[in-house]
Amino acid sequence: MLKHAGKTAAIFGLALIALSLTGSTRNAAIDPNAVARPDPPALTAQREEANQLNKAGRYADSRQAFLTLARQAEVLGLAHTASIGWSSSGGLSVILLQFREALADFLRARKIAEESHDTEALARTLNNLASLYLTTGSAASALSVAREALALPLPETIPGTIVRALLTYEEAMALAHLARFGEAEPLFRSAVEALQDSGDLTNAARILGAFGVACLDADRPDESEEALSRALALVRIHHLNNVANILRGLARLRARQGDSRSASALFEAALDTPPGATPRWSIYADRGDFRLSSGQWQGALEDFRKARRLAAQMRADVVPADQDRVALENGQNRVASGLVEAGNQLAARSLNNQLLEETFAAAEQDRLWSLRALIPAPNDWRTRLPAAYWDVLARYQAAAMAKSPAASDSRGTSLQQQLEQMEMFAAGTDKDAAALGSEARGNELRHVRDVLDPSSVLFSFHIGKASGWLWAADHENVSIYRIADFTSLKADAAALTQAIQKGDPSARGLGQKLYQNLFGEVTNSYLSHPRWLLELDGPLFDVPFATLLAGDDYLGMSAAL
Repeated sequence: MLKHAGKTAAIFGLALIALSLTGSTRNAAIDPNAVARPDPPALTAQREEANQLNKAGRYADSRQAFLTLARQAEVLGLAHTASIGWSSSGGLSVILLQFREALADFLRARKIAEESHDTEALARTLNNLASLYLTTGSAASALSVAREALALPLPETIPGTIVRALLTYEEAMALAHLARFGEAEPLFRSAVEALQDSGDLTNAARILGAFGVACLDADRPDESEEALSRALALVRIHHLNNVANILRGLARLRARQGDSRSASALFEAALDTPPGATPRWSIYADRGDFRLSSGQWQGALEDFRKARRLAAQMRADVVPADQDRVALENGQNRVASGLVEAGNQLAARSLNNQLLEETFAAAEQDRLWSLRALIPAPNDWRTRLPAAYWDVLARYQAAAMAKSPAASDSRGTSLQQQLEQMEMFAAGTDKDAAALGSEARGNELRHVRDVLDPSSVLFSFHIGKASGWLWAADHENVSIYRIADFTSLKADAAALTQAIQKGDPSARGLGQKLYQNLFGEVTNSYLSHPRWLLELDGPLFDVPFATLLAGDDYLGMSAAL
């Protein structure tokens, strides 16, 4: 069973794939009283070995053991064990950030469970799918699949109660991610109570920890304190695993309470735990944010560097559909913005050109990855989609336009599921394009300076929530300048645009103000170049640059966007 813990940034924010395998189980002839055939001793031993490897944190070895179990069970016709084996393998693939493999394993587990009318195995697989949706940033899909599974007639046994509680938790997490905490709170509490009553203290502690983090995100620190403290007590009393998310939640809580010393110790403790379901990159990113807020620029930079390297695995392995890209970029942008902020704070103080090159490369590589995701390159995975894909896509779009609940064909398989499977197989193991933007190469700025002619200057912007930055580069030099933050620039751009559209005389003063906010600190050695190249970000795409006033003179149309 996949052990999802906590709210990911993003994820990727982090993001990473947005799977929508709603399937057709409501129409399947599921027999809730079906009894699985007993496993032979050899298979029982194989399953025990796989579980022990999982408990020991040897996730790659455990995955291989579950794969062996699943394949052997299929040969023997043991559908329940085969489905559980594939589902467990998929769960471990998620922990290992192997999302394509996870999707393939879950699809196979689901197919076996549906064909054998095995309600429990199907519910477990759907639970893992919901957890994958949450891990990769698609809360709406997680909510849909969790509720689909909860509608199944699960047996009134302890295993059935545990599966239902885990699904209730996935439903609660999805609602919390969708900013519907009022609906999520009673579901969290119900899931924890059911798990404790069933004796599953490991999952009870895990869900308490996730509930505590959700409370913190909902700005309910007192409830967060209570839930996280209870979770930590369960872990320590019963010597349970998967404590990283609890420690990370407590670290964030202490940081919010102003207890920097405790926050630092708790972040360190979270990173010292054995690798588990909580993504390592997200812990580093959280600590990076904490260090940024307290002015620890060097420490923050190191954290975001580590987060970027680790998160790159997700970018390289994610199924690269558009919805997956959007979910992934939320988390990736958070890491890139943190690296830019910390690096530029240091570079502005030390005049370190190497840091400027690194931060510029980080911003450029994120832009480049997004562009490659939107515009197929030669030999891109999308060029290998089968002809049938476009027919299925047309039927799916027609159903969506008609607001059909189904998008189902005569075989009972959802059209959206068919699309995702074809995308997955077309993508295959071609990770080069996705990996292209995952690491800053560090030579982008040098390349820019090499290709700029003496009459040209590049102004490259990076606009974050807390602050904005401007790189100015010409053939000989490069400098960094702090500018206004996202909210301020968005407001200024909107006010200027509205004034121009209305013919309001205030447009002149607004144009001067915005010019000062963007270029007021830039030295004349850059501003005097006759040809400006502008690389925009965030709200700056809405700025009418030709109307900005440098003193009494308009910029005119000499700037190339």
